[in-house]
Amino acid sequence: MDCLDITNKVQEWQGKKFDIEELRKLFGLDGNMKTSIQHNPALEYIKRKIILQYQLERLSLVNGNHPYDQIKKGDEQAYENTKAVQNSIRHKIDDPHSLLVLRGAEGQFLFANDLGIESVEDREAYKTLLYRDPRKENQVMLDDLIKEETFKNNFDQSHILYKLTHFLTYRKLTNQKEIESPQNSLIRNYIKSRIKETNGKLTSSLLHTETTALINKGIAQYQSNVELLSLANITLSSLSNYGEKVDIREAAKTISKEMYKELHDKIPDEMEEGYRTHEVVMGDEHFHEEIYTPITADQIEDKMNQLQEEYEQLYDNQEISDEDYLQGVSKIYADMLYAQPFSYGNKRISMAILNEMILSKKMIPPYVSTVMDNDFTKGLSQTKANEYEKLSEALIHSYQEMNEVKQSQVIKEDETTINNIGPIIE
Repeated sequence: MDCLDITNKVQEWQGKKFDIEELRKLFGLDGNMKTSIQHNPALEYIKRKIILQYQLERLSLVNGNHPYDQIKKGDEQAYENTKAVQNSIRHKIDDPHSLLVLRGAEGQFLFANDLGIESVEDREAYKTLLYRDPRKENQVMLDDLIKEETFKNNFDQSHILYKLTHFLTYRKLTNQKEIESPQNSLIRNYIKSRIKETNGKLTSSLLHTETTALINKGIAQYQSNVELLSLANITLSSLSNYGEKVDIREAAKTISKEMYKELHDKIPDEMEEGYRTHEVVMGDEHFHEEIYTPITADQIEDKMNQLQEEYEQLYDNQEISDEDYLQGVSKIYADMLYAQPFSYGNKRISMAILNEMILSKKMIPPYVSTVMDNDFTKGLSQTKANEYEKLSEALIHSYQEMNEVKQSQVIKEDETTINNIGPIIE
């Protein structure tokens, strides 16, 4: 595999409208498949670079199957199932000969969207069932749907009370000549199905708790997909500049701006464009994490200028070995991350810059991650005390290991039927 192969493939993908559906297709989640899949080393590399930065453990929390929750509930089987799916994805990432195509539970685990939420508007429509909107005088709430369906369940559809209940609930909407939203209909059908399944014995409070959990889970899954899409776009951007010196200051600002566009409805309100202007700390005493204080906001610009100079000295050195170059850029990467130049997303931005610096020297960035690679993460932690050796060793080892692998072309027949991941409620 050559650097140009990666860059060309990246540019091909950047030319498309790269949304969550395109990302699903990239990982083989495109409905029914009966096709020959050719192993494309550049494409497999890109997929691994995207998923390596994703926190699989946190994802299980998003999907409502967090191992710690299952332990508390005593559900050992659910815990084992969750870990098995995580491990199967990890195995595919670690095995350079495997096709990183996600099957069944793997795809559901990574791209789950139980409510089929596809936009911020969809998400907000579900939220209005849970939270009162002062701008909506005739807002229908979750309790309205539960009360109506519970009451209607006790009467035949021809009964006058059934018809009266139906009329009273809908009067709010019919007065405004509105029809029920798709979101309300889906949740109504879920409530109706749960009432039938339990023969009407499920209390309103439990039904409310169940349905609220379903809505919150669907919203969290949507946010997870948005985050994954943001990672994909950042990764593609960081792998598109081949053999040319980069301005890591401007590149970092561009990545931050793109991330803001993707995640603007999720990230903290205090996020600013450009370098941060307020003081921050890293770590959390509540989780027994060491507290680290980065440089002050007024020092950031000077620090980034210094890092740019360090990068240019490495890049311009025609005699430098691959290992010495990796050692140098690993220090720049760590110093940028712990300077915390931006108010949000510093890990992702710094990793993208590391990719750009390595690719600019016509070297393929190795597989490393701050969330899945213990040696790399441990080495990164030591750089807070200006000890860079372990970090550079981990980066160089990963680079050497990647280059030792023979990238052979593999043809596999696949006749697996893959179910589209969408609404699961009938």
